[in-house]
This record gives sequence, C-alpha cells and structure tokens, in this order.
Amino acid sequence: MPRYHLNLFNSTDTYDEDGRDFDDLAAAKVEATRSSRDLMAEHVKAGEPIDLGHYIEVADDGGKVLATIGFREVITITDSKAAAVERPPRLSTSGRNQRKISMLQDMRG
Repeated sequence: MPRYHLNLFNSTDTYDEDGRDFDDLAAAKVEATRSSRDLMAEHVKAGEPIDLGHYIEVADDGGKVLATIGFREVITITDSKAAAVERPPRLSTSGRNQRKISMLQDMRG
C-alpha cells in the first residue's frame, strides 16, 4: 500500500513527516479534503477567520507533490441576502404587501 504525506500550508505550515498508507492517490485526496473541511470547521467554531488561500499538498514518499487541495475548492459559500436583493419581490395576498409591490413596480417604471 502506498504511503502519502498530507502537508498543510496555512499560517503555520506543517509537514507530515510520517505519512499514512492509503489505497491510492484518490483515497489520499479524499482524506486531504476531509482534513481541510475539519480545519475550517474548527475555525468557524472558534470564531476565527478562514483563509481560503490555505491548502494541503498530497505528496508521495519521495516528496513529489501529486495533488494540491485548496480550501476554496472544498467549500461552497452562499449569501442568501445577496441573492434576495436580486430576486423580484414575492407576491402575497396581503394588502400591505400588494401596496409595496405596486410601489416598487411604479418606481421601476
């Protein structure tokens, strides 16, 4: 079974000196992805910022880098408030909301 090293590059770079055995490169990449997400989750729980520029390199036993897993590649961030600004107002049967919709439509021309 091949040995891979998951080297973390963040504010304190950490080289995986011992490495771990994985079935193949794909399995090592899955673990690097999990580790990246776990690290980001720890930062969120602690109220610390997440730097999406951080990454984990997957290297073989000889030190050759075979893959790079960037934090920004393993997380999706959405902003529903920003998306709500772009959506048209929802129609409602309430008179108050109907007046708001009418006012918005009049403002748009």
